[in-house]
Amino acid sequence: PDQNIGRTYEMLRAYLGSRSGLELEPEDVCAFAIILKLGRLSHDSSKRDTWMDIAGYAAVGWEVVEKNRI
Repeated sequence: PDQNIGRTYEMLRAYLGSRSGLELEPEDVCAFAIILKLGRLSHDSSKRDTWMDIAGYAAVGWEVVEKNRI
């Protein structure tokens, strides 16, 4: 997941940064994915896989944060 997060980070940074001047970090990719999943839950909170996806993105986000601290 780390390589995928890195690639997605570069794409989001290029896309959003050129429009807003925002500074993004790789872990922001995970936060965006969680936001997307929360939007899905607001429609139907009974989807177990959506809850599991949120937990997974949270775990990967923490791994990215920990890796970048070193």
